Amino acid sequence: MTRGTIETIRKKTGESRTIPINSTVLNLLTRRYKVRHIAKNDYVFFNGAGNKVDAGKLKASFIKVVKESGIAQFRFHDLRHSFGSRLTQRGVDLYKISKLMLHKNISTTERYAHHYPESLRSGVEILDKPLNRPFSRFLHVQGDEG
Repeated sequence: MTRGTIETIRKKTGESRTIPINSTVLNLLTRRYKVRHIAKNDYVFFNGAGNKVDAGKLKASFIKVVKESGIAQFRFHDLRHSFGSRLTQRGVDLYKISKLMLHKNISTTERYAHHYPESLRSGVEILDKPLNRPFSRFLHVQGDEG
């Protein structure tokens, strides 16, 4: 975590992967580490007794919060979808998003990468910028009288 990365290990395969994290996540995990150190256990997130958070209880809490928020048909996996979509909307290329989401195939990433119309604007606005070609002053473009 000191390098701004976390390592995940897949339960099914035992495969290890290193994932970069942003400063928000790093700060959160640093604070949790300090709490963990005081509680003297090995878990980043734990219950009141200092034990590992039970997955079933975590899921139940998530469902309760979603219901209270009034968001219809929202699953935990939808957070992953939002991650991919928001990266796309901010102009991150699909290859990077695919690697961050740990997809083996970029076609999987494409399902997460929904564009909204405004996110496509940069694709056409680039045409407004002049080309930086060393000999462009010697080229005559029809309709360009300057």
